[in-house]
Amino acid sequence: MGPRLVIGALAGLHGNQYRVANNQQFSSATDSLYLRVREVRLGGAVGLILGGSLVLSGEGGFATARQLKFAGGTTELFSSAVGSGPWASINLRVSFSTRPRWAEFGG
Repeated sequence: MGPRLVIGALAGLHGNQYRVANNQQFSSATDSLYLRVREVRLGGAVGLILGGSLVLSGEGGFATARQLKFAGGTTELFSSAVGSGPWASINLRVSFSTRPRWAEFGG
């Protein structure tokens, strides 16, 4: 089977949490601080199935409801809303799954 193009739509929540050393700069029950980010992403995706276990894909769209929080454990130290804006990513994916190859891409 040769290369195959797949197109899709995306909608979902996106975020992460990063641990930062405190260095006794802020009062905290633990000596760790956390940077938390979250946003809602809407957009589309294009994937090119290159072979049985390899896909080159691009995603892009609009991000809204963006929030940055800085916390010491469960205590919030700082919070800020971030303006809405575009986002994009390019990925090269390898499948190690036992499911049918690239089922999420329609493969």
